[in-house]
Amino acid sequence: MDGTFDLMSRYGSGTAEVFRYYSETERDKVTGNRRLLYAELQYCIHHEMTVTAADFLLGRTGWMLYDREKAERLMHETLSLMGMFLEWDREEFGRQRSLLEKLATQVWEESYRIPDESNGSGKKRQEERRKAGEARIYA
Repeated sequence: MDGTFDLMSRYGSGTAEVFRYYSETERDKVTGNRRLLYAELQYCIHHEMTVTAADFLLGRTGWMLYDREKAERLMHETLSLMGMFLEWDREEFGRQRSLLEKLATQVWEESYRIPDESNGSGKKRQEERRKAGEARIYA
């Protein structure tokens, strides 16, 4: 599995437990990188008292600070999986989404809205951000 070092640096001796969650996850139910996210969230919820997507994306993984592209790519999926694991109702899901958007706005110092993955707007926004970044670099 790629990223073992990253997992060990995040979870230390808990990495074995993350791998256990990963191996127990049904392959037909969850695949690829989503399977690893699924396992990490399970571990963080059950062993690290992670109760919000902000806890996970900022505090536990640091992706919001150090890997914005990954954080943006996984925000919606993180919210969805945590909502399922923690049995959030529609109101709580909306509250969690709003909290995460406010945090992203603070961290990234610009207004931010989590893209709706169901209509493909997330990939389009990522591509626009990448191109804008390249334009600044090569300007």
